[in-house]
Amino acid sequence: MTDFMNEYKQGLENISNNQRKLSKAIQGLNKQNGALDNQLHINSICSQIEIALQQIFDRLLTLENALTFSHLGRLHPSVVDPSYLVSELIKIERDINKNNLRLPYSPTVENIHLLEKAIIVKAYSTNESLNFVLEIPLVTNYPYSLLHLYSIPNQQNIILIPKYPYLILGSNKFAYPHEPCSMITEENSICRHLEWKSLKNSQDCIAQLLQHENPTNCTYAAADFEDNMIKQIKDNSWIIIIKKEEVIKTTCGNDVQYQRNHGVVLITINNQCIVEIAGRSLQTHLKFVKIKESIPLPQTSTSMEINPPITLHLEDIPLDNLNELLRKTQIIQQNEETPTINIAPSWPTLCLYIIATLVVVAVILRWYLRRRRGLPATTENHQQLQLQEPLQQQQPSSSSCFKLKGGGVISA
Repeated sequence: MTDFMNEYKQGLENISNNQRKLSKAIQGLNKQNGALDNQLHINSICSQIEIALQQIFDRLLTLENALTFSHLGRLHPSVVDPSYLVSELIKIERDINKNNLRLPYSPTVENIHLLEKAIIVKAYSTNESLNFVLEIPLVTNYPYSLLHLYSIPNQQNIILIPKYPYLILGSNKFAYPHEPCSMITEENSICRHLEWKSLKNSQDCIAQLLQHENPTNCTYAAADFEDNMIKQIKDNSWIIIIKKEEVIKTTCGNDVQYQRNHGVVLITINNQCIVEIAGRSLQTHLKFVKIKESIPLPQTSTSMEINPPITLHLEDIPLDNLNELLRKTQIIQQNEETPTINIAPSWPTLCLYIIATLVVVAVILRWYLRRRRGLPATTENHQQLQLQEPLQQQQPSSSSCFKLKGGGVISA
C-alpha cells in the first residue's frame, strides 16, 4: 500500500511538472502569436501605404505624360481615355452632319490612332486645376488634291520657283498652306488656316500654269548642275535629270531591262529591284510600291525671253523649297550692298597709327631734352643776380649818369 501511495504521489508530481511546462509553452506560443499578429498588421499597413504611394506616383506620371504630349501638341491616352473620347466624338458627329461637315475619320475604336494624330492638344493651368483643350479638325465632303511642287530645269537650264512647296487644288479654287500640313496617312493630310483663292483670272504663277495659260508673275532662276542630277524625293522615289542620253539598267530578280532616256525621269521601285544609272545604284527597303499621280505642269511658251536674275547650284539643295533659298540669297545680296565698317583696322590704318604715335613721342622727347638743357643756365643766372644785388647796395650813390646794368663789375 505504501508503494502504491508513493507511486501515486510521484505521478501527481510529474503531472504537476508537466502542467507547469505546458503552461509555459502555451504562454510562449501566445507571445509568438501576438508578435506574429503585430508583424502581420504592420506589414498590412505598409502594403496599404505602398499601394497608396504607387497610386499617387501613377497619377503624377499620368499628369507628367499628359503635359509632355500636350507640349508636343499630340493626343495621348494619358490626356483622355480612348473610350470616352470615342463616345464624345459620336455626339459631336451628330451635330456637325447638319452643316455638311464631318470628322476626318469615323469615331470608332479602330480609328482611334488616326484620330489621335489628327487632334491637336493644348493645355493651360489655373490655381487649382490643369485644363486641356482638344482642337478637333472638321473637314468638308469635297475632295481636294495636295500637290507637291518640284522645280525642274528646262532645256535652257531655267527653273521656275513657286512661292511654297505645296499647293492645295480644288475644283475652282486653290490655296497655299502657310504652315506644314499634318500627314495622317500616306493618302490623307490635314492642312489648317488656308486662304482660298479663285482659279479664274488668278494672277498666281502656278494657278496660271494649271489653267494652261502663259504665266506673268513667276520667279525664275538659272540652274547650274553637272551632266546628270539625281534627287531622292521619297524612300523609294527619285527624280533624275539627264542632260545627255544615258542607259538605265533595271534589275528585278532575274529580269534585267535596259532603257535609253534623257530629260526628266521619275523612278519608283521596291526592294526587289535595283536601278543603275550614271554610275549610281538606286535601291530601297520598301516592299510595296504606291505610285502617286505625277502631274507635269504645262510648258511655258518658248518665245518668252527670260533673264534670270540669279543662278542656283542644284547639286546639294532640295528641289521643292527653292523659294526659301532664293529669299536667303536676296538677303545676303542686300547685306553685301550695304556699306559696312570693319571693326578690325586694316594694315594701312595700323601704319598711320604707328607713325602718329612715333611723331608724338618724338615731340615730347625733344621738349623734355630742351628743358633738361635749360635748367643749369637758369640756375647760374639766378646766382649771379643774387651777387649783383649786394654789389649794387655797396656802390656809393653819385650823380654820375652811368648805372650798373646786368652782369656786374669785375675788378682786376
